[in-house]
Amino acid sequence: MPADYENIPLPEDLRLTISRLRELTGNSSDLLISQLTVGGADCALLCCEGMVSSSYIAEEIAEPLSQISGVESSAALLDHIRKYLLLSTDSPTADTFGQLFRLVYSGFAILLANGSSQALAFGAPRRMHASDDAAGLRGSGICLTGSSGARQREQHHGCS
Repeated sequence: MPADYENIPLPEDLRLTISRLRELTGNSSDLLISQLTVGGADCALLCCEGMVSSSYIAEEIAEPLSQISGVESSAALLDHIRKYLLLSTDSPTADTFGQLFRLVYSGFAILLANGSSQALAFGAPRRMHASDDAAGLRGSGICLTGSSGARQREQHHGCS
């Protein structure tokens, strides 16, 4: 990963952000990227495989996000989540790729929204068992894969 990514601001364009993430990580398959629509906004949910419980993502993040509707903008969406949804007791934000990578590699799930240059992180319990991934996401309507169907992972800073 190039050393100059640390202070690069996150773009507002979600496609550009995802493309830059893949470029910076060498298209690693440890960075899981799930694109979804939340409240009418195009979003992506990121995490490092093996560092976040999939059942936590499905039950505590994806399910509440799926209930949001009619949000005016991406900024309003992130503000609504911070104010009205208790998805995590620890919800820092990231404005740069350096901050985003530190959060992902620390076991946070990250929400990106098209039109926002800020990412919202959710402190998430680590996966306890290998079977947790499949069991946690089954029936949730959320699948942590890239848009091409290939899983995206990040093999850096302890992700395995």
